[in-house]
Amino acid sequence: MPVDIDPEKDEASATRRLRKSGNSTVVSLPPELLRKAGFEEGDEIEVAAGFDGGEIELRKSDDDADEPTPN
Repeated sequence: MPVDIDPEKDEASATRRLRKSGNSTVVSLPPELLRKAGFEEGDEIEVAAGFDGGEIELRKSDDDADEPTPN
């Protein structure tokens, strides 16, 4: 599944399907999308959802900024 790049919106997006894994629900994130967002495997992230529904936000945890990047 491709990553769509929209320079006018300054945004990258991809469509994914939620799936079950044990007692959790997971979504895979394409490497290109993670790179565009400045995320790397192993980053600690914060996940937030508004009460209105329809959106979930991922952001780097403040704690992660203090840790050195592994080589």
